[in-house]
Amino acid sequence: MSLQVRRIYPITVTIVVPPKRPTITSVTFPQGGVPTFKLSPTSTGCNYRLNYRTNLTSGSWLPVEVGGWTAGNGGELTLTDPSLGTERHRFYRVELQQWEFWGEAHE
Repeated sequence: MSLQVRRIYPITVTIVVPPKRPTITSVTFPQGGVPTFKLSPTSTGCNYRLNYRTNLTSGSWLPVEVGGWTAGNGGELTLTDPSLGTERHRFYRVELQQWEFWGEAHE
């Protein structure tokens, strides 16, 4: 008869739920003011950034502010475009950056 020894190693498992896709719920553009966008819902653990381009069908999407990431809070966020300047037309989108979570193996 032979005896087998098995080792059991504990592991940590992290389940990441994909973030909800936010919707721009309102846009305000007071005369001579700063365009303001409200989006909801946002997800904690994700960052959001307002991008623009001046031609809808060509060109690169550029961040309104370099860096310009705003952390999601699980509710509504307000993003603005203080760099509008004298441009007469801009097209906008919201970019989502999801943080990555990694489980750790323990011996």
